[in-house]
Amino acid sequence: MAELSSRMQKTASAILPKIAATIAERTSAVRKTDLATAENWLLRPEIVDICKTASQKSLTEAALSYPDGFGGDPKLQQAFASFFNKYFDPVSEVKTQDIVVTPGASNCLDSLLFSLCEAGDSVLVLAPYWSGFDFHFVLRPNINIVSVYTEAICFLDKPEELLSQSLVPALEQAIAKCDDRSRVKALVITNPHNPFARCYPKHVLQEAIHWCGEQGLHYISDEVYAISDFSRTTTPTNGHVENAGETNGEALVNGSEEKEAIPFTSALALELDADKTPSISVIWSTSKDLGSSGFRMGVHVERRRPSNAAPNGHSGEGDAATAGPSLLTTSLGLLSTTQLPTISMLFTHALLTSDSFDTLVANNRQRLREHHGIITRRLRQWGAPFVPATSGPYVLAYLGVKVGDLQRTDRDAEDVTLASPAENMQNGSAKRRRKSVSENEGEDVIDVLRHKALVLVSPGKTFHMRDTSASSEPLEGWARINFAVPADVLEDALQRIGTALALE
Repeated sequence: MAELSSRMQKTASAILPKIAATIAERTSAVRKTDLATAENWLLRPEIVDICKTASQKSLTEAALSYPDGFGGDPKLQQAFASFFNKYFDPVSEVKTQDIVVTPGASNCLDSLLFSLCEAGDSVLVLAPYWSGFDFHFVLRPNINIVSVYTEAICFLDKPEELLSQSLVPALEQAIAKCDDRSRVKALVITNPHNPFARCYPKHVLQEAIHWCGEQGLHYISDEVYAISDFSRTTTPTNGHVENAGETNGEALVNGSEEKEAIPFTSALALELDADKTPSISVIWSTSKDLGSSGFRMGVHVERRRPSNAAPNGHSGEGDAATAGPSLLTTSLGLLSTTQLPTISMLFTHALLTSDSFDTLVANNRQRLREHHGIITRRLRQWGAPFVPATSGPYVLAYLGVKVGDLQRTDRDAEDVTLASPAENMQNGSAKRRRKSVSENEGEDVIDVLRHKALVLVSPGKTFHMRDTSASSEPLEGWARINFAVPADVLEDALQRIGTALALE
């Protein structure tokens, strides 16, 4: 057997068990309902119709050839430019030369970090974060993740404050602990956040970007849930994590007043100080917002530095109309162009230019809102704390470390006190009638859902959730639950979860 290269030996050995377990899970004879994978099924009927029409009208023999253009089909690049200019509200018009089409957002991040970093360099990543970064940042770029923990995790019971504090103190602390600060090359931020499914305020993003400019770091904004923002609903101004039986509205907690949720703001849309503006990359894909992860269509947008702040080799925003592709854009094009599937580009162009695209976006937001209502009503009935989502297809909820954690009885065994997340989580006050005692009481919640309820959810600890107010230990008992599946599938899965945990 041939030996692997030194750069892949350790990685492949570490990943193999996880791959084997995932394949076994997905190919098991006993089919499980997948509420773990962050896929959006809510637009798929319309998307399939658009793709069928495109295949009938636009699929020609030429589409079976290598793709035209560099960094993506020119017509698709133009469609993407129009899309970003309409939906991301950029301060400067996005041009086709700023765009590189890539085979998926993960591949885009991979190629971007491979372009920016040497092997062994580091990037700052705001935690909690998607566990896929642990794989993709190592596989080819071979870089280190420096997790940045803010005090945000302390506000799980105050969702309106989750992402509202300055990131700079945590960033300063994280970079100060690095052995060689010169090898820290970038900051990666996911907005809308995964797994909180909420958005950062403008001032927090501006401050973080300016800090990157001062430190000479590249700012990478992962915005794959950008147009899944359904924050037209309102969220509470104070109170605790939403609890059962305390509200009839979707965002009232303990009778508190409502205020508008923080809407999504792209890094392309922020007003920035010219002398503090770093190089900025924005990443998006069709996978999440358009429910088509199988297309493998990602896109990188470079926000050009202002001309008076640009170093040699970079064109500024002021002359973007006449500037050609930057070295970074060229590098991404070299790494991506030969891997682009022409059929997927054909379908993506058909979606973005469809007369019904605006309706698709509106329907997506409305359906996400409705399905968020389905799952949060059930969570309230169970007395399960959760972070109300505003942007994305999932909700972060506390289901307990062990079965029965949501059913702790008081002395007369009549009422149940809900363990809130900050103790788990500092003993919240919500109470409800005890329903029944589960035969699985004391077992691990995630395992019971997998084997007894036949439902998959994503454990919160895989997102590197930590209670920074108390210790560095992972927060147990939290799960990210995808609700962007057909309503009957969602209702059935929730019923099985409730039955398995004796919550129904």
